[in-house]
Amino acid sequence: MSSSDRRTSPFRPNAKRMDADKMSIVQVLVVSVLLIMFIAPIITNFEPSQVISQNDNPANLTDPAQVQPIYNYNLPASNIRIEVGEISGYSGFAYIIEAESRLYFVDLINDITMDIDLPVGVKANGAYLRGYDVDRDGDTEFFLRNYVNSTFYVLMVDINDGKVSEFTMPFGYPAVQGFGDFNGDGYPDLLIQNVDNWNNFLTLDVNTNTTIGTFQSVNSAGVTVGRFTSASEDSIALIDKMETFPFTQRNITVVEGDGTQVVNNILTSPVQDLVTFNYGGGLDEIAAIQTNGYLTVYNGLTLGAIYNESVDPLGNNTRFIETGDFNVDFQDDLVVISRDQEMAY
Repeated sequence: MSSSDRRTSPFRPNAKRMDADKMSIVQVLVVSVLLIMFIAPIITNFEPSQVISQNDNPANLTDPAQVQPIYNYNLPASNIRIEVGEISGYSGFAYIIEAESRLYFVDLINDITMDIDLPVGVKANGAYLRGYDVDRDGDTEFFLRNYVNSTFYVLMVDINDGKVSEFTMPFGYPAVQGFGDFNGDGYPDLLIQNVDNWNNFLTLDVNTNTTIGTFQSVNSAGVTVGRFTSASEDSIALIDKMETFPFTQRNITVVEGDGTQVVNNILTSPVQDLVTFNYGGGLDEIAAIQTNGYLTVYNGLTLGAIYNESVDPLGNNTRFIETGDFNVDFQDDLVVISRDQEMAY
């Protein structure tokens, strides 16, 4: 077949020389793609995420070393409580796996996991799990409830020593609500409450397995421990209901560790939260937030008001109090958190 008889295939592209402008555009695109291929692996590395707030930084944290990584840890089930602590120099948190009857301790930073067997029984997924160094050996002991054969126990889990101790409780649904030296021996004791009826309290010396004292309240909704009456022993301040109408949480009561009531004060408005507060040294004070929005600081020995301030005048807000040195003056400060307004004062 002669060249004049050939026909151009409809599937064959027609080629022609690219002009200079189009050639420049292609070169730019090629260079851009190569840059993306080179930089992307650096940007998308798998190091822990670091987050820097875009808001004003009052602490001027401009040093990259002060920016901490964020670690994620998936718990094996929902409704599992965690409690922070320190074991053998590792800082982490503990939790319970009910089905395994085991307590786990995890240090995410150092990738350390410890665990220990627990006695059989119902542990309610570690509800009210608490931690404290009660034997003062530098390691945290963890406390939780156990129920077996119609008897309630408080378990003390000492992972460092590989030991679990059981303490039989005289009432149901015990929960450790605080720690303090209630008998002056220099070692922390337990404050335990019945969290079913919220009425029964017990203080326990775990080193000797001795009950220090017991007392009753009326549906107590909050407790705090401090040196309210003595510089050598702790006592307990609690909120409980009035025994007469309108049956609201308007009582603040101070009780010694042996169960002896020291003082009681009936307030004009129900109390939502209270904390131990120390201002200026000496014995501790008690700070309380009431439903009327007033923050009041009370003398721990007499419950006389020494400071009173309206911080949140809006009614029916749910409020909590926290303490801390918020302005770095080595002095306790108070902050009131309004859950409904999502604000702090």
